[in-house]
Amino acid sequence: ALSCPGVFGARLTGAGWGGCIVALAQAQLAEETAECIALTYRAQTGTNTNIFVCRSARGAGLVLRTVI
Repeated sequence: ALSCPGVFGARLTGAGWGGCIVALAQAQLAEETAECIALTYRAQTGTNTNIFVCRSARGAGLVLRTVI
């Protein structure tokens, strides 16, 4: 993934056996990056892959706790 355009970083994930990666990439290059990763994976393994382009959410906001 790191050799593909726009990728800032990538990490294996998937319950300890490395079944998936999460790659952080420039949004405007997402489709090009996805195609590059798919082609590279196929060239190295002979297997097709599934790629899901998504955006991260803001996550948890401010959490207030009232102590009585």
